[in-house]
Amino acid sequence: MREPDPVDAHVGRRLGEARTIATRSRAAVAKAVGISAEQLRKYELAIDRVSASRLFALAQELKRPLDWFFSGLEAAPGVAEERATPDDGDVHARTRRLIAGFRELSEDTQNELLMRVEGRGEDI
Repeated sequence: MREPDPVDAHVGRRLGEARTIATRSRAAVAKAVGISAEQLRKYELAIDRVSASRLFALAQELKRPLDWFFSGLEAAPGVAEERATPDDGDVHARTRRLIAGFRELSEDTQNELLMRVEGRGEDI
């Protein structure tokens, strides 16, 4: 099996993050854009490349601008490389859990936590 292109892997991870942020299941998002949940999983894991038209449809469904899926990539002349760390998978898993937990909080608690994280409140 081929190693996925770093850009494809990055876009796939960002697709999964966008879906998590939107608190949408793979099945629901896939149905909305006319693909199977399995195909969406393959996009998220960079097993299959997502076409520009499909990414556009997914971005609209998940209410994200197209450039959001490429955010975090560093581009060298003629080459796009992902900024990766050894624990990149763990970071993304923690981010998804954090986002899911944050969405469960009341709006007041969310605002209070944001103020603290942004340094405008007491230390955490």
